Amino acid sequence: FFFSSRRRHTRCSGVSWARRCVQETGVHGDKNHPPNILQDTQEMVKANVPKGVEVHTILVAPFCHDQIRTNKKTFPFSLKLFLACLRRAILREDHLTLQGDALKITSVMFMFISLYENFKLNEQVFKSLGFDSIVRIPFDSEQPGDDSKLPEDIYSLAINILDKNRKGSEPSNVDDLYKLIEMVTSENFSEYYPSEEEIEVKMGKIIKQINNIFEST
Repeated sequence: FFFSSRRRHTRCSGVSWARRCVQETGVHGDKNHPPNILQDTQEMVKANVPKGVEVHTILVAPFCHDQIRTNKKTFPFSLKLFLACLRRAILREDHLTLQGDALKITSVMFMFISLYENFKLNEQVFKSLGFDSIVRIPFDSEQPGDDSKLPEDIYSLAINILDKNRKGSEPSNVDDLYKLIEMVTSENFSEYYPSEEEIEVKMGKIIKQINNIFEST
């Protein structure tokens, strides 16, 4: 989520609508929204807008060439994206909200992606939820078919965990989670993870697209 209001002129970011700038224009970011609360969050924000403030809501979502497909389910992200995010979450030491040991972080990540089970991540759905604009950003240099190039043992294990996991729940097979943690945090998997330079380039593109939207509204 990004919120823009017309009564401010410095930019800031935050994790909630309450952390507002007090000048004339501003940008406010809120991340990691599961699909079941996208519309509720929009309605909450717009219901609490002060008089004289115009709000423009932008949804920023990844664009993935591949989608995760198990025997029973589909997810609107590539497995490469999910595993790269999982690796980053496990190895990151300064995360403000996703805390705990590697097992806990991995369990929460699988619970979160389960909320997107059979959800369609497309412009038509987002427009129906009331967003004013949508920005879709590809994940690093991902190409069609990249999921099939992942190591077979990692691919099969992750798909098996996703297939067995219940929507909205953390996986119960701890042994499988420990195996996956060891695999995605190994040096062998690092080649599938984007470099810091690639991440910086993508962030720059996101900011540029958002700026263009604000300047045109």
